[in-house]
Amino acid sequence: MIFDADKTIQDLIRKADECGLDTDALDEVVCDIATQEASDVNNEGVEAQITCIIASLGPEGKSIIETIMKGDES
Repeated sequence: MIFDADKTIQDLIRKADECGLDTDALDEVVCDIATQEASDVNNEGVEAQITCIIASLGPEGKSIIETIMKGDES
């Protein structure tokens, strides 16, 4: 059987709405996932870090990286 992520997401959203699931209930799981993803990116090196920052922040990320490279982290 093929896993249909979109259908699963929609089903779980509907069930969460039905049972009144609070956003706080999933906070820890989301934080754990994000922490692991960040660790993986950091372990892959500077190229992965730059790619991640630009993908997440766009032009603001470029400015942040350039500021750090100048040594002006404040």
